[in-house]
Amino acid sequence: MNQKINNSKLYRLLPFRFKKFSNDEVFISNEVGEFIFISKDDFKKLVTYQLDFQSGTFLNLKSKQILTDTEIEPVIEMLATKYRTKKSFLNNFTALHMVVPTLRCNSNCKYCQVSRKDINAKHSDMDKITAKKTVDLIFKSPSPVIKIEFQGGEPLLNFKIYYRTCRVAQYF
Repeated sequence: MNQKINNSKLYRLLPFRFKKFSNDEVFISNEVGEFIFISKDDFKKLVTYQLDFQSGTFLNLKSKQILTDTEIEPVIEMLATKYRTKKSFLNNFTALHMVVPTLRCNSNCKYCQVSRKDINAKHSDMDKITAKKTVDLIFKSPSPVIKIEFQGGEPLLNFKIYYRTCRVAQYF
């Protein structure tokens, strides 16, 4: 008598996403960007733990850390390492900081994105407390190189804050 083998003890599924790609194929990907297209039938077998662990589909899914038939901790460590590598660019993502000392401007540039204010407008300048907090926050960035870009309006119309920001930043 043939007994169906319960493969649920033979492999474990790891986190993945899937989407029907066509009538016959399913797209599967994981958090680190590994992906594979498998047949709809193989997908059904995969999620019901009926996939033959000696099949090409199984071996491909295993190589992409979508499932495992071994101890799970080393596979999770491998995924974590791949994820950290993939996201390592974020360590330096906060290198550029834009400071807007004022929205006041005496120009009317067509390309300007700022909701500029008239040169004599009140309540459109950054104050000393905000400038200090801004610099403090900028230097909490994990980036080893910091660049501060002044924008606005015309930043030099609030020269005191522009100057103060530069002076405070030089001491970090």
